[in-house]
Amino acid sequence: MGTYLDAAGRTRQNARTVMTLPTGPAVTFLFTDIEGSTALERTFGSAAWAAVVARHDALLRGAIAANGGMVVKTEGDAFFASFGDSSDAAAAAIAAQRAITAEAWPDGVGLRIRMGLHVGEGRQCPPGLVAPRLVGRGDLDLQPVHERCR
Repeated sequence: MGTYLDAAGRTRQNARTVMTLPTGPAVTFLFTDIEGSTALERTFGSAAWAAVVARHDALLRGAIAANGGMVVKTEGDAFFASFGDSSDAAAAAIAAQRAITAEAWPDGVGLRIRMGLHVGEGRQCPPGLVAPRLVGRGDLDLQPVHERCR
């Protein structure tokens, strides 16, 4: 059993077993990004924006973990997660959007989060493999995702 932070910041138990990165012909990938984040950082100021992004991150991590997903990588305010089941990925995206919408953000500004789902092959890479085509921790080969998204 794993733990995650819920939308209120409380630690919760995940009813599912913590998973390793899924592999196979039908892994579902979730990609997210805050819409207009550069302009929002200017509006909030760097210090306040850091707090906003930290809260955003906690809400997304909670939604992903609660639905059996695994965060593969984050960069700035963008998330990349993987799921063994597409309905779990869709449920995580919906839960994250609801949590973000319900949050009371500073100055009444609402965050809009772009989210996309992709189903494709998930392949494990040999330990220690580092190549330009890999993203994240180096243990999930994303070449099939890159090829299909072009």
